[in-house]
Amino acid sequence: MKLKNFVCLFLLLCFYSNISATDPIIIGQWYNDNKTSKSAMYFLAGTEFIELIANNTLQKGTVNAILYKLENKKKRTTISVIKPHLYAVLADKKMGKELLPDNIPLAYLEEKGKEVVLRIDISKYKISLPPEGVFVGLEYMGEVKSITDKDIDTGFDNSPFGIFYSNTTIYTTDDVCYSKWQGRISENDPRNKPLCSLFGIEVK
Repeated sequence: MKLKNFVCLFLLLCFYSNISATDPIIIGQWYNDNKTSKSAMYFLAGTEFIELIANNTLQKGTVNAILYKLENKKKRTTISVIKPHLYAVLADKKMGKELLPDNIPLAYLEEKGKEVVLRIDISKYKISLPPEGVFVGLEYMGEVKSITDKDIDTGFDNSPFGIFYSNTTIYTTDDVCYSKWQGRISENDPRNKPLCSLFGIEVK
């Protein structure tokens, strides 16, 4: 009986260990098989892109990280500074209040290579994923020479990285997006329209 109880206890511990080690669920626009992306758009400091991440399957859990699919220019000599945003979803899929603290640490895009996925860990804020989903935002702050550099250069004509965005011909009912452009872009410029960015979240 003692051996049997020991085996049962061992199997039970293994079971709960596997549950805790379950991989996080990824929800986001570029994981949808019906999406295709266009080449990246480059922009000026102060621009923010905001995309609805709908919780269509009613996943429950904590938003552990924000994911951004980005494209680097071939020659990168600086480090891009990014401020992540997470907003509540109101009725009719309108954007609500900011869910992250205003003093959240800035993120740095140092990776080289054409296509990268920037992952920003926000698990310490313990934000539960609402049934209606969340809006994910990316605000471009400027460039620094190193991550210890406190002076952010906002004078770049174009960012050294760009965002991928959805093919406008296959938008779905889940596509709700906003763009807050900064710089020399007129109201009639086609870039002034909202771009549905390829962002995502990691839920566990």
